[in-house]
Amino acid sequence: MSLQFIVAFAVIVVIFIAKTLKIVPQQQAWVRERLGRFHDVLEPGLRIVVPFIDRVAYKHNPPCQPATTPSYRSMASSTFRFAIRNWPPTAPATTYSRSRNWRKRRCAR
Repeated sequence: MSLQFIVAFAVIVVIFIAKTLKIVPQQQAWVRERLGRFHDVLEPGLRIVVPFIDRVAYKHNPPCQPATTPSYRSMASSTFRFAIRNWPPTAPATTYSRSRNWRKRRCAR
């Protein structure tokens, strides 16, 4: 075998591997078609696509979600207000207890 044949074969193998492995980024979903028809949806991560038979037909970017939910925001703001209201502390820390029905108010939201 000649050196040119080995180099050409190596280039073909590298191209085949590059077309086979796809990396789907976070917060995206790719639609895969097999022979022109819908096959499945590729989730984020390293995925294998059969070259020359499968193709990525559509790349979907869903809208971004907020990092915190409203329940966390309300709990954080109520804790912050509680700390501000009792500043400067004039009594021992044991007097800063919550009211008796704090759990009912929190779960009702």
